[in-house]
Parts: sequence; structure tokens; C-alpha cells
Amino acid sequence: MGSTLRGEAAGAGMVRGALVRIAVSDGWWAEDLPPVPAGHVVTVSLSDPAVEQEHADALALLGYTVVAGPPRGSAADAGRADFLVEQSLLETYPTYWRSLADRAERAYSLSLGPVRRLLAEVLAAHEPAHAARRRAAGTAGGDL
Repeated sequence: MGSTLRGEAAGAGMVRGALVRIAVSDGWWAEDLPPVPAGHVVTVSLSDPAVEQEHADALALLGYTVVAGPPRGSAADAGRADFLVEQSLLETYPTYWRSLADRAERAYSLSLGPVRRLLAEVLAAHEPAHAARRRAAGTAGGDL
């Protein structure tokens, strides 16, 4: 994980935007999420394999890219979904952003170094999908 934090000073190769943490509830919580706007990538990691098995298909149908979450932690980590949203999507589709953020129990701006350090394992799980998007788009920065 150190290589990502070392690159932080230059800002290259790191996703800029926000991490949204949504509490996973019983039922149809995933189906109530707004669809990802065309041409954008929003990754989601789920804290529990059973939740992933139950909701991954619904999330994919809505345009979310499900990624493997960080290693399972404490019981306090259970029952959550972490969404990584790029800065360009926040700025271009404010209605989408408000709809997703309104469901959040927490939202973290990735422009803050302490937040990046606190969430380093979670961000490491999401970064490969966003890096692939940047390569496909031919951009080096993380602000697609």
C-alpha cells in the first residue's frame, strides 16, 4: 500500500473524489441505488461475502463495478458497502451524487491525506478498476 501513498504528493495515479459508506440492510437496498451515469466507473466493495453473493448482480445491472473488498476486519466492519466515486462524476452529475450521498452513513473526501491513510486498504481494493478506466481513456490522472 505504501506505493499509493508515496504517489499522493504528485497526485498521479490516484483516484480523486469521494468514498461513500452505505449501511447494508435486509431487503432491496441495492436495487434502490441510482444507476451509474454512462461512461463513468463507480466501484463498490462489500464487507461480507454473503452480501456480495446476494447483491452483486443487482449492483452490476445498475452499472456498478463490484471489487473484492479489503481483508475482513472486525464485526464492526460487517454490513457495509463502500462506493468509490471519481471527482469528475461528482462535478458532472450532481443529482446522481446527491442521490448516492443521501443514502450514506459516511462520506469521505479523498482530497484529505488523513482520510486516504485511514482508508488505505479500502482504496487499494478499488484503485485497479479506476486505473484500468484511466488507461482505457488515455489519461494518467485520477480525476476522470
